[in-house]
Order: sequence, then C-alpha cells, then structure tokens
Amino acid sequence: MSRFALRFQLLVSMGLVGLVVRSAWADTFKVVRPAKDFAASEKIAFPARAGLGGLAYLPDGRLATYDTSTGEILAHGGSQSSSLAKFSPSVFGSFLVLAPGGDALIFGESSTGGVYSVPLAGGGATPIDHISFNFDLAFDASGHGLVSAPGLGGANSIRLLDGDPLQESREVVVNLGGFSGPVALDVEGNLYYGTYNPALLGGQQILKFRSDLLQRALEGPPLVEADAELYLDELPGAYNLRVSADRVLFTDLGFSSGTGTLFGAKVGSVVSVFPIATFQVPAGLCSPSVLAFRPGSLPFLAGSGMDGGSVAVAYSDFATVSGVAEITPRPYFVRGSLNGDSVVDLSDAVYLLSFLFLGGEAPAVADSADVNADGALDLFDPIYLLDYLFQGGPQVPAPFPNPGL
Repeated sequence: MSRFALRFQLLVSMGLVGLVVRSAWADTFKVVRPAKDFAASEKIAFPARAGLGGLAYLPDGRLATYDTSTGEILAHGGSQSSSLAKFSPSVFGSFLVLAPGGDALIFGESSTGGVYSVPLAGGGATPIDHISFNFDLAFDASGHGLVSAPGLGGANSIRLLDGDPLQESREVVVNLGGFSGPVALDVEGNLYYGTYNPALLGGQQILKFRSDLLQRALEGPPLVEADAELYLDELPGAYNLRVSADRVLFTDLGFSSGTGTLFGAKVGSVVSVFPIATFQVPAGLCSPSVLAFRPGSLPFLAGSGMDGGSVAVAYSDFATVSGVAEITPRPYFVRGSLNGDSVVDLSDAVYLLSFLFLGGEAPAVADSADVNADGALDLFDPIYLLDYLFQGGPQVPAPFPNPGL
C-alpha cells in the first residue's frame, strides 16, 4: 500500500473524512470561496472520485495533472487535453514538477518509488530515480532536485535527485519527524519544509533551512531538523506549499476545521497568516491538496491583479467533487485613471473618449473607465470626469484618489 493510501486510510479511521454525495458538476464550483482581495476561476473538472497526484504549470500557461483514477499525465488547454504519459496499472502520484529546462515534467509516484522524466514534446515517461514513498520535489536555482521521503535510517529526510534509479539517493537533511511533507525553495535558495502528522492536527509547522547551510549540505554532511529555523507554528495543516517572493502559500486539507483552506503567510517583525480561499460543500468537507504556482511580474498580493501571478489548487470531497481552481489577486485601481500615469487629468478623459468611440486601447482595469460608477461605460463617464476636473463637479466615486479594489 502506498504512503498516500496509508495516510488516507488513517484519516478515515480517525473519523476525519466524511464522504458526501453531489450529483452535478455545475454546482461544485460554489465550494471555492476566495477572500475579498482575490478571485477564483474554475480551470479543470474531473469525474467523480478522481484523485489528483500532481499539478504543474507549463511554460505556456497550461496546467498539467496526474489523475490517479486513469494513471494518465495530461496537459490541459481550454477544452482540449493531451496525454503526455500513461501508467498501467495506475500508481499513486506524489508530485508533478516542471524541470529546470522547461521542456519536461518530473513525476514522482509512491506506489513503487519511481521518479520519471516526461518530455512535453511527447514520448512517454523515462525513469530517472528511485526513492521509496517519495512525497514532494523542489528545484533550486542550480537545478538540484530535492525530494522529501522516508530516510535511510527510518525517520524522514530530504534526498538529492541523482538521475540514477539504481543508486541510493544521497540525503541532504535527515531525522525529520512525522510523515514526509512538502518542500519549496525561495528565490534566495532557502528551503522550506512542512511537517505532516495527522495526530497533531492544529500543530503543524513550516521549517526553514537557510540557503548557506543547504549549500554546504549538498556537498558535505546532511543537515538535521535542529539546523532549521521555525518559520511558522501551530498551523491547521501544511499538506502542500509553494513560495511566492517573501510569502509561503500552503493548504491545510481542512481536517481540523471542516473547511479546507489555502493560506498565505509572511513572517517578519509581525507574523501574518491569512486565508486566500476556502473550499467547502454544504454536506461536508471539501479538501484542497496539491498546489502549482505561476509567478508574475509583481508579488502574489492583493492589488497586483494578473501581474501577481496565480496559484492553481486541486480539491476534492473524496466522493463526487474533484477539480482545479485558479486563484489570482484582484487588481487595485484608481477610478478615472486610464492611461497608466497615476494622475487623473485631461489625458484620461481623452483616453476614455478614444476607447469608447474611436477604437482606442481598452484600460487595464475596465472599472477605471466607469467614472460615475453606474455600472455602464458610455458618454456620461467622460462628461462626469471633465465636469469634475474643470467645472467643480462632484468628486469621482471611490476608489479615488487612492487605489482600492
């Protein structure tokens, strides 16, 4: 039995997984409730009981998934999906991560411990390593692959992906407690590790290993848990995590609260943990699991809009609801500011008239053109703006003059 199956069986035995019955996909996306500063969209729907054992963004923005019910790695684009590899019999997927070169996916499965390279151009899966009960993978800037898995001494570890299925992968971090958990690296090379232990629901941690220590461990003796800084403590869960700039995104599965949640966290002079989206069905639990992150030109923060990137979240109620939602920050804007220079003046009125009547470029945020906030884009909007600017007319409605949602 795979490590994923053992975990799920344990959670069922603890009474933490309730199976619920839902009949129509049309209703299922209502389970995703983004926080007010974020927006959610349905990306992929799967048949009942489908379990996703991997999720990754491709370089062109499409999503790739591993479906444990079919044993297939699929690339999804709009309404079309193409098969990149198929495992028969199906295996329990652990992770699906884009390789550093961007031309292949790295797939890990915990049924046999196989790690495979799956070229995006096709050709199926090629074994590149063997790490029993592998759980997650992250690459550093130099292309080193770090895999969380049970260690050679019995406790958990983080192992170096070595590209040789016949050779035992070297341990970089040893003697980690609990089940093997998720890993992520930030742009500075710091390694984050999420503890996972169903017996300690509400007491999960995220540990941080500094990049300088990690670099030494890649060549020398392995690190131990005591070498880590405690990044976050007393979490409801940390099943999967990704790093965005100075923030960590993680899912909690929802078993302690009944509501699964995607969280964001930042640690500085003040610890800040905030919900980004919740996942729930009326009759029971809907649990978010694996994540994929697509960075943007701005940090993944409220107000950044699509420039802040996006996070894809796989979720399921373990019965009939299975899908992938994409969460993006909602943009901040100033009503009446259309040309991007942050000053509301005559040039914005000219921009708006050009957009409305001469086929000019659309504003980056459509609501910025609704100057009078009546829900319609028409001649009354530039008239309202000109009246405010030159005739002492009423002020432009909020958000104005400062940015807001």
